[in-house]
Amino acid sequence: MAANFFKIRKGLTLDPVSGADPVGNDGDIYYNSTLAKFRKFQNGAWSDLDTGGGGGGNAGWIAQEIPILAGSTSLAVSFPSTQPDTSYVVLAQLTNYVDANPQFQQVISIVKTPGGFTASWNAPTDSSNYNLSYIVPIKVFQMREVSVPSGASSYSENFLLPTFGPEYGIMAALQNTVDGSPQFQTTVVTAKSGTGFTANWNSPTDSANYKLVYVMTATGQQAINLGDTSATAPLPVDYGTTNYSVIAMMHNLTDPFPQFQPMVITAKNASNFTVSWPDPADSANYVLMYYAISYSS
Repeated sequence: MAANFFKIRKGLTLDPVSGADPVGNDGDIYYNSTLAKFRKFQNGAWSDLDTGGGGGGNAGWIAQEIPILAGSTSLAVSFPSTQPDTSYVVLAQLTNYVDANPQFQQVISIVKTPGGFTASWNAPTDSSNYNLSYIVPIKVFQMREVSVPSGASSYSENFLLPTFGPEYGIMAALQNTVDGSPQFQTTVVTAKSGTGFTANWNSPTDSANYKLVYVMTATGQQAINLGDTSATAPLPVDYGTTNYSVIAMMHNLTDPFPQFQPMVITAKNASNFTVSWPDPADSANYVLMYYAISYSS
């Protein structure tokens, strides 16, 4: 600790403040009794001091499901409070709760601002019952965004932070923030160690403007049998309502050329959810990895 830091040997109580955030300066901290949150002023804006953590509905600072219009291909999403900068990442997908045979569409974030982002996808034409589900994680070690070369179909990431145990999970997606009609590619983690991992995908050929976005420590994962087209996954805690978002991805840890399958959530309750997908026929070594988080409607 620097010599000019003030050391407190016992506890410190911050007098709660109610209502809207006060005028702040970088470095200010206080407790907002209306929000029931500690708040910090960083890089010119207020945000929650707590950073969340692993599973159990406390893994990110924003998660939401938003109905979208039939035939639409984009949606501007606003955050409930302005964020300090645009360094956050977005993992999103379209889900359909009605259609038994939905068209699966991967989502990309094409514009990011401190106040929100714009999501884009190829328009599904089969039904109007689509929702946009997204998660914006907050912990620095949980999420990152890295550029990948044009034509690449693999990327190996070495962690900049301390070694992780082998139990961690990875959810990754390839995003293109420039091309108006990008090729959407779901990623699969083909190798994993305590110090890094390798992600693979079918090589996109339309643009060099792709980034790999990944989140570590997913809520859970489970093995999938060959021929399965759905699974009911348990949640780590009872959420009490169906007011939570789920992002799910299929991973194949052995096949060098796996079939990538987008997910659709077909049912939810307080303790589990059901996810469906087209039948992958190339290998039995698939794992369903999912990230679930509660949110306020």
